[in-house]
Amino acid sequence: MAKTSIDIDWFKEVHRNSGITQAEAAAVLGRSPTFLTRIYAGDQELKIGDARKLSNLFQVPLSQVLVKAGLGVEAADDTQISSATGLSEPAQTYEVRQINSPGPDVDNFDGAQTWRVGTVALTGFGIMPGDNLKVDPNVRPHTGDVVIAQIYDWRSGTAETVVRGYNHPYLVKNTSSIAQMKPETVDIERSVIKGVVTMLWRDRPTT
Repeated sequence: MAKTSIDIDWFKEVHRNSGITQAEAAAVLGRSPTFLTRIYAGDQELKIGDARKLSNLFQVPLSQVLVKAGLGVEAADDTQISSATGLSEPAQTYEVRQINSPGPDVDNFDGAQTWRVGTVALTGFGIMPGDNLKVDPNVRPHTGDVVIAQIYDWRSGTAETVVRGYNHPYLVKNTSSIAQMKPETVDIERSVIKGVVTMLWRDRPTT
């Protein structure tokens, strides 16, 4: 079997920065202590489920873990990320999508991303369709935050990127529709938080 292409130096640095050993990380994955040794040696391919767990454990973007593990390419949006992981997300409808805009406070973005809302799921929080969100993937979510998350449906092979309120350990909507208020548990296997909303702004309407 051909060895996989993996950036071992990047993974070693992540372990050093986090203080989490390979054996400890493997235990979180529910694997044997030598599991990551085989992965990092390129003798075994990292599966998407394990990549999601490492992303959550190390608090780094899933797309970056996939790239460094030799499983994908740098992605500018969630459609590309989903394609790299074998999932697809409908392009014609979206709750929130990443856009190429630095936002009004360019000097303070520092790796943050800009996303645009396309849903009424958070009108109760004052967030309307068309609003722009500054999303920081490096901020740890706390109850009361608004977050961007990705929800996976492994049966259908689809992924949905959503904007939600966070009430640990749940993702929740805040709308006038009772039918839409069902919470989604953040459990790594089905849903992953991609970043915390730290700023909201609206573009001036053009007439």
